[in-house]
Amino acid sequence: MIRRSTSDETLSTLVTNHTVSSLASRNPSYHNADDLESLSSADTLAIGTSLVFCNQLQSYRRTRNFPLTTGLLRNELLIYSSIDALKNGDGPILCFQSSRFHFLKKNTPIHLVSRYENGQKIEFCKVYYKILETNLTCYVMMFADGTNTVIYNNGIKLHSDTIYKKTKLRLHGASGVTSTFGSNSIRIYALNDKSPTLVDFVTEEDFEGDCLKKLKLHPEPGACKLYDTIKHQQRSEVLRLIGEEMTLVNAPIASFVDCGGTKMDGVKIEGSIHLFESATQDEESITRDSLTLATMVAVFVEQEIQKMRGNLK
Repeated sequence: MIRRSTSDETLSTLVTNHTVSSLASRNPSYHNADDLESLSSADTLAIGTSLVFCNQLQSYRRTRNFPLTTGLLRNELLIYSSIDALKNGDGPILCFQSSRFHFLKKNTPIHLVSRYENGQKIEFCKVYYKILETNLTCYVMMFADGTNTVIYNNGIKLHSDTIYKKTKLRLHGASGVTSTFGSNSIRIYALNDKSPTLVDFVTEEDFEGDCLKKLKLHPEPGACKLYDTIKHQQRSEVLRLIGEEMTLVNAPIASFVDCGGTKMDGVKIEGSIHLFESATQDEESITRDSLTLATMVAVFVEQEIQKMRGNLK
């Protein structure tokens, strides 16, 4: 059950305490870490992997917390650049709108994501949901700039895999479509290239194009071992392959921290998206990678919030 906050708690307190305690339980060194390099796993250092989204691991010296609220419409989530921005009445950086009637028309997006630039609302990406096989589904994120990202979902042992800018990512914590109860712990980890994933068959050309029907979502037989084992319902082999997971760093590169509907100046706060960001750009400029990671997290957070409300269709 999602924890509800007491009235004397602030968003800052909830986010800081929950994030530090949950990540420290997984990795005690998180208490003193302020960058990804200090959280690098022994496997990463041994293999020599040093790039995350084509940036040096050492450049991830910045953290961000994006407050997430519900909009005036029940199908709308708003993501802000910071707690101060929300307090000051600044506009959101992302608007996440869900379609409740996408099932009425084939190949209709389930989510429309917009970003704000100089006060103007601009399309950022469309998100589609596809059923591939028994226990295999995916979210297709089609960005306005022509790039696409596909998130594959494992229904046997719940997790999701994707690849973004040559970095494998694995999401843990989502409750899955068959569960009636929501989850308050969404985490995205960067994986070592040797980890078996559902995107081992993917090349950049597979997901190119602006037409959903032309995207190569299914691997050729034998091209992706984890995909094949899930397709053929080989549960023990699925568990074995997932057990071979190796993370680049010992903490999630992005995560959702639930704040249980805390109210700040009359605005209900669902939670905060915490992520590491490369310091290759000015701090005032939120990177495209951060916006993409926030959108990935929000895809799953929206599902969990709807379950808590009891109106997920």
